[in-house]
Amino acid sequence: MSRREMSMSGDPAESTPLRIFRTGANRVSSASGFLSAVAIVLMTLGIALDVLLRTVSGHGIPGVIEAADPFLVCVAFFALSATEMKGEHISLALVTDRLGARIRYALITFGTFLCIVFTCLLAYAGLHEALESLSSHEVRAGVVRIPMWPARVAVVLGSLALLVQFIVTCIDAARSARAGTEVGVWKERDADNQHTSVAP
Repeated sequence: MSRREMSMSGDPAESTPLRIFRTGANRVSSASGFLSAVAIVLMTLGIALDVLLRTVSGHGIPGVIEAADPFLVCVAFFALSATEMKGEHISLALVTDRLGARIRYALITFGTFLCIVFTCLLAYAGLHEALESLSSHEVRAGVVRIPMWPARVAVVLGSLALLVQFIVTCIDAARSARAGTEVGVWKERDADNQHTSVAP
């Protein structure tokens, strides 16, 4: 079974509501990651075509430079939840790896809870900024006036998708702390790490 299938199916011991929530969270994260990939492809193609036209004719595509900033925001924020789902955010485990499973996952639960609180604040602030941008018709100054509200909305949507994935991570960390062993996403990540370590 692939990691993707494992992530979608969940742990056999978990409750049905949690399995449904995990499946929904993973689908949201996958969709968010897809949007990030689309944004980076469009941005790359636009910049490449602009450079090509400037080289050939001396004139680029108006608005490409101005549009790069909103696209970068979309790339960054839409990728957050997909990265969390795969367990690929940067982390240091120099201390926690030396602790027992219960204490380790209790600390991870607490740390992930703090991430949930911070992400809630980020989503709230982002929503305020998005509403302000929509009401004031905020634009990116330049040769072409690029509306900024799509980037502001991307911050909110990306933060909400990350929040949902953090909740899954936190629940599984709490379950791991209670069981004294890896369950849920932590079991899957441990299996991935072992597979990577034995790979040639």
